[in-house]
Amino acid sequence: MAEAMGCYGKRVDWPGEIVAAITRSAEVARSGRPALLEIVTDGPEQEMSYRGF
Repeated sequence: MAEAMGCYGKRVDWPGEIVAAITRSAEVARSGRPALLEIVTDGPEQEMSYRGF
C-alpha cells in the first residue's frame, strides 16, 4: 500500500532484518521520500512458545 502511494515500504518478519530495514528507511527519508516499516512482533517463534498453555 505504501509503495502504491509513492512511499518506501518494507515488511520486517525477523529480528535479524530490523537494523537493515531501519537503515534503508532512514536513507530514503533523508532523500525526502516517506518511509513506512511494518515490523511483525508476533511471529512463528512466539506462537510456538504459547502452545504449552
